[in-house]
Formats: sequence, C-alpha cells, structure tokens
Amino acid sequence: MDTPEKAIIAEFIRRIDGALKGQPTNPAELLHERIVAQIVGTTPVSGLFPTRDALWGVAGQTVMERIKPETWSVRVLTMLGTGSRVAASLAIEGETQSAKRYNSRGWPTACIFGVRYKKINEIWLCPDTLEIETVIFGRRCIANS
Repeated sequence: MDTPEKAIIAEFIRRIDGALKGQPTNPAELLHERIVAQIVGTTPVSGLFPTRDALWGVAGQTVMERIKPETWSVRVLTMLGTGSRVAASLAIEGETQSAKRYNSRGWPTACIFGVRYKKINEIWLCPDTLEIETVIFGRRCIANS
C-alpha cells in the first residue's frame, strides 16, 4: 500500500476475512474505541454506531447469526485517497444459513474510512441494501410499477 492509512485499512479487511474463516485475527483491535461507523440504508443492520462495541455487538452479531461465515469473502478491490480519509471498493460475498448467495452478481461495495493515530476512527459503509434485505433477512420486495 502506498500510504500508512491504506495499509491499516487493507490489514483490517484482511483480518475480517480471516475472522470469517475462523482464524484468530482480531480485526477489532484496529478500530478506535470511539469509532463512528455508519451503515447506510434502512436495513436491520443500518444505522450510526458511536463505538467499537456498538458496531461489533449490534451489526456484527446480527449478521453473524444469519450467515455461514466460512463461505464469506471480503477483500479490497481498489483504494483511493491520501491522508486520513480513504475510499475503498470492497468485494463482499458469501452464503446465508439458508444457503442463499449474497452478492451473486459480484457488485462492489463502497466504503469510506477515516484513520487517525494508526487506528480506524470512521467507517461509512454503503452496501447493497436490497441484497441485505432479501438475501440475509429473507424479505420479499415488490418492484415499483
């Protein structure tokens, strides 16, 4: 990575991927205790999370209860930015407990990270909310006519 901030973000994503596969990687240690994380949308995991514990305890636990972690993959496709703010394009895919495929089209997920004092202090994740609703939570959506 060409900046220390990008290296921290890449390591964080690598650790998330490893943790999903059962490796003892501890991605949370790269997050500032007072992180501000936003998952955009109106899904059950969307919202503003003002601490690391809130992010992992609410969004993380809610998703983990519905997926087969060993089938999931998270990786960085590209990163853009210098200094404390970096935008990333992420590849996120896997299966739910009911064997539904999340992100079968392979569309990237946008995310903006803030890094300060060698810790991630901001995350703005912009996932495909329709996929979260229909695949992870099993809701049905009716197209507008």
